[in-house]
Amino acid sequence: MRQIGVDIGSRSIEIVIMENGQVVDNILSDTGHEPMTQIRRLVSGHAPENIMATGYGRHLLEVQWNTH
Repeated sequence: MRQIGVDIGSRSIEIVIMENGQVVDNILSDTGHEPMTQIRRLVSGHAPENIMATGYGRHLLEVQWNTH
């Protein structure tokens, strides 16, 4: 099972990608002006079964992840 955790802050986005309970990748990037565009770019190709977000931008991901 592939899972992604995203911490969306005002200045940075931190992503951890796990598969079967093991960390397989971690990514740190600037948040930029369009955080959702940045997140989609960073996780493209990873096809998570679950995604969880924390940080001040967590509600943005919750609202927009499945709508675009």
